[in-house]
Amino acid sequence: MVSTACCCYWPSWRWRASNRSRRYATAPRASEAICWAWTAWSIIEPIVDPDYRHLDGQVRSATGKLTRRPARFAAMTLEEPIEPKHVEPFVRHKAALQEEIETLQHELETLKARRKQTPHHITVDELPEEARRVL
Repeated sequence: MVSTACCCYWPSWRWRASNRSRRYATAPRASEAICWAWTAWSIIEPIVDPDYRHLDGQVRSATGKLTRRPARFAAMTLEEPIEPKHVEPFVRHKAALQEEIETLQHELETLKARRKQTPHHITVDELPEEARRVL
C-alpha cells in the first residue's frame, strides 16, 4: 500500500527542481559579462605571466629531481666484496651522482633567481602579441 503523503509530495518536488534548473539555465553568466566587457577586463584583471609560469614549472621539476637524487645517493651501498674491481666502478658511479646533485643545486638556485626577477602577474595588454591571440 502506497501512502498518500509520498504520492502528493513527489510532483511538487519535481516541479520545484525543474524550475530551479530552468532558472539556472536562463541566469546571466560571468563569462558572458567578460566577453561583453573584454577591454575593461583586460585593463583591470591581472593574469599570471606565462614566463613566470614556465619558470615555476622548471623550478618545481628541478626541486623534484633534487629531492630524489640524494635519496638514491644515500641508498647506494656496496654489496660486493671489497676488491678494486668492484670498488672502483662503485666509487665512480657515486662520484658522478654527487656531481649531478651539485649541478642540480646550482641550476635550481639560478632558476629561483630568474623566477624572483620575473613579475608574477601582468595585465593582458602587457602580454606578447602571440600569447594574446591564444586568449
